[in-house]
Amino acid sequence: MRNLAATAALVLTLSFLAGTALFAQDGGARKPAGGTSAPETAEASFAALRKAATDKDEATLAKALPAALVKDWPDEAAGDAKKWRDDFAAQIAAGTVVSVKDEGDDAVARWKTDKAVWETRLHRSGGRWSVASPWAWLVGGADLAKVNGAKPAHVKLKARTINESYGQSGFSFVHATADGKQCLNRVDMIFCRCGQVHGRHAMFSLVRGKKLADFDGLPGGADMQDEIVPKNGAVYLVHLSEPGRKDLIVAIELTTATGEVLEFDWRVVSAGKGCPPSTRTSQPIPWSKNEADAVDGVCGAK
Repeated sequence: MRNLAATAALVLTLSFLAGTALFAQDGGARKPAGGTSAPETAEASFAALRKAATDKDEATLAKALPAALVKDWPDEAAGDAKKWRDDFAAQIAAGTVVSVKDEGDDAVARWKTDKAVWETRLHRSGGRWSVASPWAWLVGGADLAKVNGAKPAHVKLKARTINESYGQSGFSFVHATADGKQCLNRVDMIFCRCGQVHGRHAMFSLVRGKKLADFDGLPGGADMQDEIVPKNGAVYLVHLSEPGRKDLIVAIELTTATGEVLEFDWRVVSAGKGCPPSTRTSQPIPWSKNEADAVDGVCGAK
């Protein structure tokens, strides 16, 4: 009997030691079978970012809004991008959240203040969401309505036929003018005798079934091209992107498209950087601080 009791005690001791070792390896109590931790949502991530911005938590904001987002923008990147980060954080903290819509690993956060509606992009990598836009985009409200006016602005261009100044063949959305002297040749599109419209740091995306007034917010992914063959009635989104100068999205609707004349209506859809305060008033560049861009060569005929 004594041998049996001793054997039983030894088994219990070994079982206890084995259980203790397993507990130590797990780092604590074992999770219930089937238990998993829910992945962070884009909505929760943006709420945490707004709180950090409200609290002016600089350590968190430095990670959430890294200087790498504006590395190609000299003014914003200056001083380890601190002013840019502070300004962006203040915008994020303002107003009330309207929605945070995600699709796969990408999301768009939307919020509003008294006079503006803002959006910014988010991206998920390694299970964590982070800001993927270098700024808040103005996409609605009274502030954007003031930029666009009651009706879309209208532009008329003539096909460029000679290898000289753009004349009435180029247009700058950033400076809201076709006058090369006022924008110092910094045009965003050129209507050429080859029958195409060429973008300068501008990408066009054909949109079917929409009018100018239908666009609301940052557009999703689309096929983009740097030149188009204009078709009467066609509607395009145009992303104007040039580090240090412009980052905005406009929509154009072609109202006349012949080999000699191109006319279109246009409005700003999403204003990031370089947006004119009005689509109807020319915004000339100060002469004292800038030199004119070189003029592109003219294409061959059709």
